[in-house]
Order: sequence, then structure tokens, then C-alpha cells
Amino acid sequence: PIYQKVYDDELQENLETTNLIFQFLNDLTSKNEIKFLVFLIPAKEQVDINIFNELLEKNDKSIDEYDLEKPQILLRDLLESSNIEYFDLLPSLRKENINNTFYWEFDGHFNPKGYNLAADLVYKELINRKYLK
Repeated sequence: PIYQKVYDDELQENLETTNLIFQFLNDLTSKNEIKFLVFLIPAKEQVDINIFNELLEKNDKSIDEYDLEKPQILLRDLLESSNIEYFDLLPSLRKENINNTFYWEFDGHFNPKGYNLAADLVYKELINRKYLK
């Protein structure tokens, strides 16, 4: 349901709760002079469109009802509205993906290649933002 173009009340409420959590963390880290950076980690069906298409077919759904980037768009909007720094791994993972390169087949967790690429991306971003020397 997180990819549906129109969210039901429960999902909308969850998004508002997420926003409150982000604001709390931003306030807490700011008060304590701690840098705060959110990394958006995509699901495998966002990275590999073939997996998403298989899910649609299995559930007899149409792509017209869904937007694979909606979670990222909404989260980026929340973060930007609170002036919270973030980095979205989706573009990089999509660019490098070949037939579900980075996730286990049996669940939605990274496999070793996925963890290695994510770690490299996170490290480079921390260096670029001068969070690390």
C-alpha cells in the first residue's frame, strides 16, 4: 500500500507519525549539537521494476494505481520541510541493479553486494558532507 497513488487514512496517519518522529529527532540532535542525516533505503521492488511488475501480476493489479517513488517523494518532502538533511540511495541502487543484484531473493533485505554498495554510498556521502574526515 505504500506505493498506492492514494493513501488510506491509516497510512496517512502513519506518515504524520513519521513526520513527528523526524521533527523530534531533529530537535533533539540540534539541541545537543549533533549532526543528523537520514538515509532513505529503498525496497527491492523499487530498485528492480521486474520484481514490482511480478507483484502486480500476481495480485491482478494495474501499474496505473501505483507510484514506486511515492514513499521517497513524501519522505523527502517531510525532511525538507523540517530542514533535515537526507540522502536517497534509490537512484544509485537502480543505476547499478541488474536482475535484483542487491537483495536476497527470499526477502527484502540486502544481500552482501547490497550491503557493500550501501556502505560505500553512505561512507562517500558522509565524507562529501564533511561528517567524517
